[in-house]
Amino acid sequence: MICVGVDAGGTSTVAALSRDGEYVRESQRPGANATTLGADDAADIIISAVRDVLGGEGPDAIYVGAAGAGRARVAEELRELIGIAFRGANVVVGDDAAIALRAAVPHGDGAVLIAGTGARTGTRRPISSRARSMPRTGSGISTRCTTRR
Repeated sequence: MICVGVDAGGTSTVAALSRDGEYVRESQRPGANATTLGADDAADIIISAVRDVLGGEGPDAIYVGAAGAGRARVAEELRELIGIAFRGANVVVGDDAAIALRAAVPHGDGAVLIAGTGARTGTRRPISSRARSMPRTGSGISTRCTTRR
């Protein structure tokens, strides 16, 4: 099975190829934030990265964690465009914060702070945890997370 995982953030886009669960290679492109670029341009960058990493092979599945795809309309638009480019592949698009949280905390409680081109927080224990992003001030961002047990 040939699978491609994509992290499409505001700064860069990385597509990683795996064959039968084993890492093969990756490809990097510029950022693909659908909020700032629009879904069409973001999809073009993602598709370019996926095509490059595939090297002519056909994917069985593509999972994209994309900046801006936390909004259902954006995620669906990206999924449709990527699906057209890779007919027959199972294409799933979600938020890039979700894949960052999954990578940092594969199991159990935890939190992640994303402080790249955009800034976000997230938790894996939403009932007993609070994560709050503060508005940008000057050139920095202030973020506070608290966990209560």
